[in-house]
Amino acid sequence: MTNHDIPPRAPGLTWLTEGGIETEIMYKWGYELPQFAMFPLLENPKAAETIRGMYRRYLDVAARHDMGALIGGFDYRASADWAGLVGYDSAALEEIQLRNIAFLREVSAPYKGQIPEIRIAGILGPRGDAYALNRAITADEAEDYHAQQITTYARDGVDLIWAATTNNVPEAVGISRAAATAGIPVNISFTLTEDHRL
Repeated sequence: MTNHDIPPRAPGLTWLTEGGIETEIMYKWGYELPQFAMFPLLENPKAAETIRGMYRRYLDVAARHDMGALIGGFDYRASADWAGLVGYDSAALEEIQLRNIAFLREVSAPYKGQIPEIRIAGILGPRGDAYALNRAITADEAEDYHAQQITTYARDGVDLIWAATTNNVPEAVGISRAAATAGIPVNISFTLTEDHRL
């Protein structure tokens, strides 16, 4: 597998990054997210159009201000354990992961030429609860668990993996190993406690 490199930062280019789209779709647009999984909304044409509008407004801002745009999807819960809770087996999960990235490419395509650079990130959530420390997971278990999602996205050519709300070091190590094996850059964001510690 070919290694992806994080592209060097273009001098003077500011990047706009989005996040928290689950919160917006729930509280602004009124959609329910069982198990906090947003990816099943792709099966709902009305919801998919609402999401398309959310991304367009974000990309409009990047275009208006000549910024680069880093966009991630609604795949935070698109891993085996969480997807199983909302009725997706392994084959259906891989298919929806690829549809998520295809959706991002489709919605951003009209902005080529208007936005200096557009990058797409595959989003990874933790195996357990983001806000309840999972001391049981080992680095080897985390590597094995997250490898499916990371490998799928690397094979599909996303620019990087963003592991969000990781709350323990062994899981971060496992995610990093899986990303290294797949040859794709990874950005890991940690959940911190009130005293600013892992």
